[in-house]
Amino acid sequence: MPTRDAGNFNTAANNLNRTGTGTHPNLYSTKGTPAYGITTQVANFGTWNGTDGLWTPPYPCGTHTLISKGNVKINSYYLDLPNYPQAVDISLITHELGHAEGLGHQTSDPCHLPAVMNPYTSTRRQCNWNTPTADDAMGLRVAYS
Repeated sequence: MPTRDAGNFNTAANNLNRTGTGTHPNLYSTKGTPAYGITTQVANFGTWNGTDGLWTPPYPCGTHTLISKGNVKINSYYLDLPNYPQAVDISLITHELGHAEGLGHQTSDPCHLPAVMNPYTSTRRQCNWNTPTADDAMGLRVAYS
């Protein structure tokens, strides 16, 4: 993984680790290595049906689980574009790692209820949601209480 990507994953994981402190296990260890069987992959998947990131396995609609084994895939095809600054990269990675922690999509109207778990990178970018918000923290507290 290129250095910038590794740094972005560490930043995103640290953002989530600080969200709802004490309510959920840390996603990454202090050495920055994935925990709980979560793997990460950054690769150029081409246009990939317009998808810049993906968490597998996906959750069935309307359900969530606590931290589970899976794979975070980040499409460098989009991250390498000039209109994807580092803050957007981190927002995308934080979003996908949020799925790894059991968070589902927040589908509120754009900029109405801030959440890094909003499913659209364009909305997170427009609204400047690059780190977990109070809504994301509440989702973690509910999931792990």
